[in-house]
Amino acid sequence: MTEKEILEGSDLICGFMGFEKTEPFHYKVPNLFPYKEDSGWMELRADAVGFDKDWNLLIPVFDNLRVAILGDVQTRSKIFAMVNVVYKHCLVEWPHLGLAGRLDINGSFLKVVDLVRWYNENCK
Repeated sequence: MTEKEILEGSDLICGFMGFEKTEPFHYKVPNLFPYKEDSGWMELRADAVGFDKDWNLLIPVFDNLRVAILGDVQTRSKIFAMVNVVYKHCLVEWPHLGLAGRLDINGSFLKVVDLVRWYNENCK
């Protein structure tokens, strides 16, 4: 995974999560994300948030995607999604999007970025 992929992917994720953009690729991120939203904030460059390194940061993004997508009745009938986190791997099944397989954190980050792109193009 390249630094550019991490920066651009993290930028998409930060936007999806509703973090306030302060300048290109910089966001106000809650201090205690994902545990507490009203904990103040810190300004970070998107790739410094850590979605590509930490399951504790990445899984809440996937969960928000799941809720956002499955909340749409038309989409609900077309898509099945499941995440099962075991140690360092994540099993993702999203067959209608061609996303399935056992993934490490890097692969999972890239799949979540794909899902955010898909969501932005199809569900917004």
